[in-house]
Amino acid sequence: MRPQLSVCMVISSFYPIVGGAERQTQQLAVKLMDRGIDVCVLTRRYPGLRSCEKIDGIPVYRVPAAGPRVVASMTYTFSSLVWLSFNRRRYQILHCHQVL
Repeated sequence: MRPQLSVCMVISSFYPIVGGAERQTQQLAVKLMDRGIDVCVLTRRYPGLRSCEKIDGIPVYRVPAAGPRVVASMTYTFSSLVWLSFNRRRYQILHCHQVL
């Protein structure tokens, strides 16, 4: 039996922040889940948002990003790498949106 395929999508912002990339990530995640693929989204945690929740059935994990803009970017990157490292058995494919 083939193991379940799993994807972790990384994007710097996600619902309730809505833009083109956020919509694409959400729609792609839903379509992949419809095909039986496990999907989760890793994103930045903004004030007032929970660190973990489900949106349209998609597990969404938010990591810290604190400080002024440049520092927040660095803490988000570091937090994401730590999360990805500790949860590496949770996904087989890493799909990054808006890397630059």
